[in-house]
Amino acid sequence: MRARRMVATGIMALVPLFDAAGQGMKQSIDAPDFKAELAVGFNYDYLKSPLRVNFDEPRGYFGVNIPIKYTLDQSVTSSLTSSASGQFNSGDDFAPKASARQYPNTTIRVDVPMLGGVASFSNMQMMHMSYSNVLGEPNFTIASDPGAQVNLFMRGMVSVPLNISMGWETMNFGYAYEVNKWLELAFNMSRNSFAFDMNGKVDVDIDGYVDPVLNGVDMGQKPLQYSLHNTIDGHYTLVRWTPTVAARVWRFSVIGRFGMKAAQAHGSLDAKYSVPFFVDPESFGITDSFSNSQYLVNNLNRFLNGDVNTMEYSTTNNLVWKMPHAFTIVFDIVPNKLFISYTKTVGELGLELYDPHIKHLLEGDTSTLTTTNDTLDMRISVKTDHYIMLHGNFNYAFFNLGVYSMDVDFRNQTNILSKAEGSHAVKLGNGIMLPVLSLGATVGSKIQVLLEADVLPLTALKAGIIYNF
Repeated sequence: MRARRMVATGIMALVPLFDAAGQGMKQSIDAPDFKAELAVGFNYDYLKSPLRVNFDEPRGYFGVNIPIKYTLDQSVTSSLTSSASGQFNSGDDFAPKASARQYPNTTIRVDVPMLGGVASFSNMQMMHMSYSNVLGEPNFTIASDPGAQVNLFMRGMVSVPLNISMGWETMNFGYAYEVNKWLELAFNMSRNSFAFDMNGKVDVDIDGYVDPVLNGVDMGQKPLQYSLHNTIDGHYTLVRWTPTVAARVWRFSVIGRFGMKAAQAHGSLDAKYSVPFFVDPESFGITDSFSNSQYLVNNLNRFLNGDVNTMEYSTTNNLVWKMPHAFTIVFDIVPNKLFISYTKTVGELGLELYDPHIKHLLEGDTSTLTTTNDTLDMRISVKTDHYIMLHGNFNYAFFNLGVYSMDVDFRNQTNILSKAEGSHAVKLGNGIMLPVLSLGATVGSKIQVLLEADVLPLTALKAGIIYNF
């Protein structure tokens, strides 16, 4: 059996798909209509201390990120894909349109003083990441020159839109109790909901004809048509409860947020589709063999029979979620005004969907399908650690300033950010140091309007309403 690697996301469009047309064939292939959008959102409200509540008055809060879309400069994408641009004869450079935006994560929070303490409820969209792209060929024409042994004409499109999303949402129930002015205690339970979805389509619409000339006799035009429509679908969900404990003695606070090492998310992934035998079933590119006239002769029957390649990737393996523990020490330099914190994490945030023996079918004649081994490998983890933060809250203005370390592992590649930055990066622990800067203000008394700007590391605007009952 022959093992082959497959990346489930299909992010492999930035490679040459065709060689230049050879003698005997005319090819007109537009540059791939490749568009990609990445939406990422992190909710920093999760890092708020459960001890920082108002013990005297009830309060309600609603906040939302304001999406900002970024479009990458085409000079950048052109330089990344220059090796592929010369392969297309439509006259345009291959410059994919790529963009990114902040996801509009929301927060709802209510604090109610009762029984000498404060009961809290909140619902937060903690993290969301989505990726979408379109692979394939939006428009291509292939025609043989007059007088060829096999006259062929094809015109059509191959379209493969793909969407992947991953989300983490928490519902928190907590209680903070003020023993006296020197001692406060808090306990929260969080219902963490995780979801992972993958969906896509593999659509092929091709029309044309094939006209063989055998022994000098024109056999007449035979219609050539492919109309194939297939779906890709995957869905995983997980619900897990985790605790948070906190205590303040004088000006020192200690917070422990507990995660999970390897929680099993149940679900499945199914991707079964068919493409014409001259279309690569993984990269969705047209074969470069049309430049060889003997290729048409050898595959005449396959053209006449409308042969296809069928691929099937399916797994019922569980998706593994990992969520780190985080332990924070806080010192109030000026009580309720200026404080500094340090957070140490244990573990990493990541997911793993791995199956080295999924079903893989690939054969032109679907009546004699053969099975080989293939590998589904979707392992990604984000490692963050050593949060050193300075927080200020003065009247109606506030700021957060600090640094933290971060790195990313993907499949067997570790510390991708550190290796990419090389000697230019400032490193601490298992990652490179990244800056954090956010600032904002509140306006009003009973009803307050909050405006916040997250400047670093991911630019975003945030708006909110605070209602003091």
